[in-house]
Amino acid sequence: MIEQTPQKHEIMTVRIQACPEQICIVRAAVNKTLEMLHMDPDIAAKVILAVDEALTNIIRHSYEKPCHLPITLTLGNQANAPDRQTITITILDQGKQVHPDQIKSRDLDEIRPGGLGVHIIQSVMDHVKYTPRPQGGMQLTMTKNFTPVPTTE
Repeated sequence: MIEQTPQKHEIMTVRIQACPEQICIVRAAVNKTLEMLHMDPDIAAKVILAVDEALTNIIRHSYEKPCHLPITLTLGNQANAPDRQTITITILDQGKQVHPDQIKSRDLDEIRPGGLGVHIIQSVMDHVKYTPRPQGGMQLTMTKNFTPVPTTE
């Protein structure tokens, strides 16, 4: 029996400037892509929130402020079985490098606004990996497994 390797497909790449006003562009593109992949809308909303938090963290912590430097997001998918898929979201920046062990959520018992982006990302996504890039900046890779919902068409 020949075992087939799941096919990976890059669906889209979006490049924005590191300013909060442009996050809505990525949010809309990811939303439409997840809709086309038939991801459950509740799960898709959580994935979009994770992407939003990641982009906000890059602007705030990696670049330290809004600027004209780029953030690139690539979304791909892989069919693992007829009823199971994985999306992979890769985000690249050219900002400050941080050792992955230093990227942590704040203590959840500490009641104050903000500081929950890493927690949200890790609780929503199935796999999260931060990697320093050789040319500078960071790469965030997030994956989410899901079962496509049946369409009514």
